Amino acid sequence: MGWIEDAVNWVFEQIKTGAANIIKSLYTIDGLKLFDVTFSTDDIPGTVAQLTDFSNTQNLSIYTIGSVINKVVTPIALSLLVLFFMISLIKKFTEIEKVSWERLLLWGCYFFFIMALVQNSYTLLTKIMNIVNGIYTDISGHLSQVSGTTSIGTAIYNTIMGYDDIGSVLIGIILYLVAAIPYLGSVIQIWTQILLRVIKLMLCMAFSPIPIAMAVEGENYRGKAISYLMYSAGVGFEGVVILIGSWVYSLGLSQLSQNANTGQLNVIIGLLIMNALFIAVIQLAHEFSERMFGRS
Repeated sequence: MGWIEDAVNWVFEQIKTGAANIIKSLYTIDGLKLFDVTFSTDDIPGTVAQLTDFSNTQNLSIYTIGSVINKVVTPIALSLLVLFFMISLIKKFTEIEKVSWERLLLWGCYFFFIMALVQNSYTLLTKIMNIVNGIYTDISGHLSQVSGTTSIGTAIYNTIMGYDDIGSVLIGIILYLVAAIPYLGSVIQIWTQILLRVIKLMLCMAFSPIPIAMAVEGENYRGKAISYLMYSAGVGFEGVVILIGSWVYSLGLSQLSQNANTGQLNVIIGLLIMNALFIAVIQLAHEFSERMFGRS
């Protein structure tokens, strides 16, 4: 009856291979393109770099919307500039004894200086982002020395294919299928939060003329304009913290892949821990940047 045993083994191998391929596909997102960004779970640092490196971000379709909005907002900001400047002049002329030709000339120069900033606000914010991105580029250059592409899906596939008895295969399939739901949910949450940062960056660029224009009124609004610029720089700096988090995530995932045969439950717990840690780092990026650059 050797042929029966061979047939059973053949069926077992086919089922095991099919199940392993299905589970691998659940843990592997590759080739998904959205907003000109290619998302891949096998190259988390590469995906993050597309969304956090400003030299890449400013070419994304979702980001270029900010340039269009900025052009629409600029005329409105110029109207606010004139309005707030007139309010400022009225306040100053209430103390007519302090008015002189020198001060009038100074106020006029200040008005045209603010007007130039409003008209070139998009360029100003771009320069600030490029300065912050210099930090990103330097850190990324050093971290690239330990870079690597990790496929947790392939590691799980190899683990399942290494099982010789049907019990281990069934347990592995059930455990990895159940764990795939929170894993995919956390991956989607990671990418959504990083995309949200791109939208925040776009909004900072788009509406920058308004707080700059209001700075002409006096100390109060001038401070708000400076806070706005610092907040924008902080949003840019969030990319640096997220970059560091992506490499920590990549290193952890690499170790999980190398030790995938140590136990099914260990790999699942490790995956969930790494994803939860990365989500926490993304949330920390906002708070840490605010601490560095001041709250808006």
